[in-house]
Amino acid sequence: MTKRKAADVDATSVTEEAAHKKEKLSFIDGFDTLEFDGPASKAYALMTDSEEFSAWSNSTVTVPDEDNFEFSTHGGHNVFKFLTRVQDKMIVAHYREAHWKWSGFATAVFVYSETEPGKTTLKFSLYGIPGGENEREKQIMGWQEYFFKPMGAHLLKSKPMPFCWVDLPVKDTGRAQSFYEALFNWNFFPGILDNEPFFSTGYSRDAFGGCLTHKMKSPRMYIGVRNLEETLELAKANGGEVMGKIQPAGDYGRHCSIKDTEGNIMGLYCMGKMEEDDLED
Repeated sequence: MTKRKAADVDATSVTEEAAHKKEKLSFIDGFDTLEFDGPASKAYALMTDSEEFSAWSNSTVTVPDEDNFEFSTHGGHNVFKFLTRVQDKMIVAHYREAHWKWSGFATAVFVYSETEPGKTTLKFSLYGIPGGENEREKQIMGWQEYFFKPMGAHLLKSKPMPFCWVDLPVKDTGRAQSFYEALFNWNFFPGILDNEPFFSTGYSRDAFGGCLTHKMKSPRMYIGVRNLEETLELAKANGGEVMGKIQPAGDYGRHCSIKDTEGNIMGLYCMGKMEEDDLED
């Protein structure tokens, strides 16, 4: 791959130059701005790493190590040729669809930036699309459906799943609540699940919660998962044990407990209300 530093290439100058060369064709400026959960390095790899590209596109893609070589994606439907790659920062590529009667290429520009740790903004522009406004609308829908949506889903799937909740056993609810408020500034709220008071550490994406309960003898941690059934099957396949059936967590989601390979018991929680047919008799 051609290695260039970010200082060597200015995205604005590159895209303006591409626009001038294609000035008789359609011109889309600032075509789309998207946010991905994941660092810029992972978002960048979605277009530049053969294994990653193949995974999210559900097709076999071989990305050339060097620039200025064509490669196809999505079963030959799309053809790319990278012109410039700046590691984790920018990609400038020629792009065309196989069905275009026009023999030339459009120019695609991807500019990546981390707005905060673990979150990436992608500014995507496309220049020189043949066919006028109708083709422009098709491109907007096509890139969203076949590129950006599956890219985002792939990054989300690979994101580590966090601890989200803990059940803390107590003998004296008021005493325990005062203790945790004094130590950790946790905000407690009246109980909505079996009248047990619950707490939250805030409203950010990294917030954590739990409740004070008389029903348990030891604390139980819960991990937030994206698909409860798939995670339970994965736990069994890797030597774990599913403890009981999936249960509703009020109107807020579903949960089930597992035992890991070392005998530790933990809960799994997934958003989404259970259907009536799925409720345990």
